[in-house]
Amino acid sequence: MTPSDELAVAIIGAGSIGTRHYSNLEFIPGNRVVAVCDADDAQASKLASRAGAQTYPSVDAMFDAESGLDAVLICVPPGIRRQVFERAAERDVAVFCEKPPADSLEHAQAVARIVRDSGILCMAGFNMRYLPPVQRMRELIAGRTINLALCTYLSAPALTGGFRPWFFEKARSGGPLLDQAIHYVDLMRYFVGEITSVHAFGSNVARPKGPGFTIEDTAVSTIQFESGAVGHHVHSWATPWGYTKFELNGPDFHLALEPAGDTPGVFGTIGDPKGEGTVVHDAFPRAASLGRDGSRKPDAPLDAPPDFMHYQEMVTFLDAVRTGDTSGILSTYADGMRTLAVVLAMNRSIESGQVEPVVVPAV
Repeated sequence: MTPSDELAVAIIGAGSIGTRHYSNLEFIPGNRVVAVCDADDAQASKLASRAGAQTYPSVDAMFDAESGLDAVLICVPPGIRRQVFERAAERDVAVFCEKPPADSLEHAQAVARIVRDSGILCMAGFNMRYLPPVQRMRELIAGRTINLALCTYLSAPALTGGFRPWFFEKARSGGPLLDQAIHYVDLMRYFVGEITSVHAFGSNVARPKGPGFTIEDTAVSTIQFESGAVGHHVHSWATPWGYTKFELNGPDFHLALEPAGDTPGVFGTIGDPKGEGTVVHDAFPRAASLGRDGSRKPDAPLDAPPDFMHYQEMVTFLDAVRTGDTSGILSTYADGMRTLAVVLAMNRSIESGQVEPVVVPAV
């Protein structure tokens, strides 16, 4: 493949995240979406009409008809992804897999072995690793001792809806921890290192469980790292005011990360435990190009990526597919399985009430 060749891409899952990825694909030169696969024909047709792509009701139908695919984006619920990897491996097609990597460790282990044995290029969708503020935080903490990691994420979908119904069915989505908190757990691993055990508690005070709503609306998790550091994560879908805070602390620093939001950046103090060290205020302004409905804002700068949160990971993936150079990939499937193991341990802990070990199966 030469740099001028156009990559043929398929999107599997035409919902919110598939549509957001397509907005970036439109913005990034050198690719063409040729296929959209979704069991919901109306949803698939809506996205395919934007792309000028063919629609397919099943993965098998798509792979049987599309012989020239270079890459697929998996944007369907985590329990139905193995089949895509099997067919992609048969054709040596690169795979971008949205988080979470799978719905169970057994499923993830099987997929990891497919990736390993076939040698296909694969990237897990932990998009926050690629954000400029996250990379800046990595630079600032390099060589420093971290003793405490704290994260809080508050939002309201358990009260207001706004997600497709399967997000509120724990058997399909894994609940807020597996679907969303996994991003912040992944950042903790990325910054602090491996997690060995967790103790989590769930709550349904705001919205009791019932038909169509089988998730915890709020959860808190205490975390033990292999290094000896500890952490705490609070995640709620039942608070009406959105709020996110991610902090790392050490004997000689305190840093707060704002990965996205209105003022992405890293803020805090480094160098003196008495608070008289160097002040850090590294902001990374961005233009919010997509509105809440996923459409581009009319006043967005022409050079602003449509979806800032997912743009750089998609550039990285497409570059790797085109060149074969995977050195820019920060989130392999095997590494994503380690983050998955942590969040599944959190869900187990909610059920057992006990400290749960984080066990990653061999590949």
